[in-house]
Amino acid sequence: MFASVARVIVLPPPGHGAAGHDQLAQSDIVARIRAAGVAATGAAGAEEVLADLGFSLAGDEVVLLLSSGPLDGLARSLPAMLDERFGEHRQI
Repeated sequence: MFASVARVIVLPPPGHGAAGHDQLAQSDIVARIRAAGVAATGAAGAEEVLADLGFSLAGDEVVLLLSSGPLDGLARSLPAMLDERFGEHRQI
């Protein structure tokens, strides 16, 4: 799934429904991604992801959000941050 990906940031899995199935912890997910040879880190929440990407992105990357849930609001906050930083309407 992550072939040719530079790195992956993993948020903690949601707790709802965890009682009904074996759910991996965030650290287990990160470890499995790393074991596949992909750089991976865990993040506590959206603010940490936004800070990381705000610092590390140059503007020519592709950022993919992949989830079956709300990703702590990143689907709304990340595009807004990217528009502010890299959009045509940004102030220099």
